[in-house]
Amino acid sequence: GVTVHEITVKPWRFDIARNAALALLPADIDVCVSIDLDEVPEPRFFEKLRKQWDPKANRGWITMDTGSKWLSDRIRARHGFSWIYPIHEVTAPIMGTEVVSCQIEAVITHKPDNSKPRTQYLPMLESAVAENPSNARMRVYLIREYGFHKQWDKVIEEATKFQELDPHDSWNVELSASWRNAGDACTHLGKRDEAERWYLKALEELPHEIEPYLSLAQHYYFVQNWKESVRYSEIGLQQRHSTHYLNNKDAVWKLNDFISLCSWELGNTQKALRHAKTAYDLSKDQRIKANVEFYKKVLLFR
Repeated sequence: GVTVHEITVKPWRFDIARNAALALLPADIDVCVSIDLDEVPEPRFFEKLRKQWDPKANRGWITMDTGSKWLSDRIRARHGFSWIYPIHEVTAPIMGTEVVSCQIEAVITHKPDNSKPRTQYLPMLESAVAENPSNARMRVYLIREYGFHKQWDKVIEEATKFQELDPHDSWNVELSASWRNAGDACTHLGKRDEAERWYLKALEELPHEIEPYLSLAQHYYFVQNWKESVRYSEIGLQQRHSTHYLNNKDAVWKLNDFISLCSWELGNTQKALRHAKTAYDLSKDQRIKANVEFYKKVLLFR
């Protein structure tokens, strides 16, 4: 019962393909949901959408489960929007469209095929930045992609260029992530002092979320500054848990792990054991389990 249309997009880019698909939909449709082949709506998803959709709205937010959960605007009115960006595409309102949002309590789960090659992503991102050098979103993704490919010098080069863009055009969450990517690249290249500067810049950009504290805790652990690693870990555990696509779902147990490891180095075995237990409860990591048993034996024979 499905009408199939064949289109050709060469060279490939996601925004043109999605706009072509959108144009093929009947004009009298009210609401569109964008779902890829590796994404699965929860049972009764569309029933929930019909009940919860606000007739005055033209954009709807749902929960995406990609291993961590975050909000995504996968739903919008049939008219008034267009897809933009060659890759990591999003919808944007066209001229004259005033966005009115509503939230739908429903989940789409991403179940990716990790064997699928993604070699085309990097050239598309390089092309996207080349055609629009001032676009912060594309540069954020390019920096991250260079990191995936372990092209550390290019990570640092693009992050340095990113600093020259108008920060008001950038989301602080993405800015902070880019500075952390640059810090990670410097760490891989053995540039520890430069890495620290990037990590502190990431924290300055996003002081109320947990991820920048995790990067600093890890950095100070690597340079064996145990006290600073504990300090940033403890402050990080007081911050809110992020709900965006750049969150780190393992941040809490990792910070507890750093506190545990550093407390042992500082001679505080009781604290090391306490945080190791928390880290293991959250992660079930066998290394941490072994640490728990080790700390127990040390305390037993004291």
